[in-house]
Amino acid sequence: GIEPAVERIARQVERTVNYFKNKIQSESIDAVIVNGILSDYHPLTDIIYEYTGINVFPSIDIINENLIETHDEKIFKDNDFITGLGSIYCSNRYSPNILFTHRHEKASRIIDFLNKTVFAVGISALIICTLLFFMQKKEIKNLTEKKQKAEKQLSSYSPELSSSALSETAAQITANKEKLKKKAKILEPGVLLNQFARSSSKNIKIKDFKLELNDKKREISFSGYVFGKEYTLDSRLADYILNLSSSEIFLNVSVKAQERLKIKDETIIYFSAVIEI
Repeated sequence: GIEPAVERIARQVERTVNYFKNKIQSESIDAVIVNGILSDYHPLTDIIYEYTGINVFPSIDIINENLIETHDEKIFKDNDFITGLGSIYCSNRYSPNILFTHRHEKASRIIDFLNKTVFAVGISALIICTLLFFMQKKEIKNLTEKKQKAEKQLSSYSPELSSSALSETAAQITANKEKLKKKAKILEPGVLLNQFARSSSKNIKIKDFKLELNDKKREISFSGYVFGKEYTLDSRLADYILNLSSSEIFLNVSVKAQERLKIKDETIIYFSAVIEI
């Protein structure tokens, strides 16, 4: 019955350790010290070791030998004494006072997403400008060559014939541009569907999906179900929405409605959401 609670504690320790190593100090953490009445509860220390890969000790195991000689041995069996002793010796250098919660994780992911988005937009704009520059340069070169060819033809033939040839060439270039635009519109839905599929999760089952691409509305509306242990349903839905939001081509992802449902003995979440493109 207490397995979910023990697992949540271990997961919290894992997130705290990872956050500290990635955001505070890159140096490795040598050990996790468990204090209080749960310090001798081996299922807790074992699962923390399993998730973090770091040695886990009860606080009594790492007390300085000089302290043990100075004090009565019985006093170390008092959890309040150990807690107070830990507070005295605690410092941000050796035992950082960090608690990494889901709120911090969400804020961190949003900041990373915004940074990546700004970087991606900048790179994309640079690439587009570079491509446009070379395309225009190439087009100007082609037009210059055609103009020289036309001028050569004008010296031998009637000016009216040469002017007509130039008009025909210009019309062909315009027609080619229109073909490229139509081809891009045909390919766009496939790109969007592929991006949506890449963010899929085995715990999320999509029920309805609708893609609208027109002058008035450009969005994807969909609904589905979230499966899994009841206490993980909200976090799984949040992770799924954040994964969709990390896409550079999805401008905004918002949940419009969500509802807990009971199917047989299993609790699930039904939700509906909209992606702005």
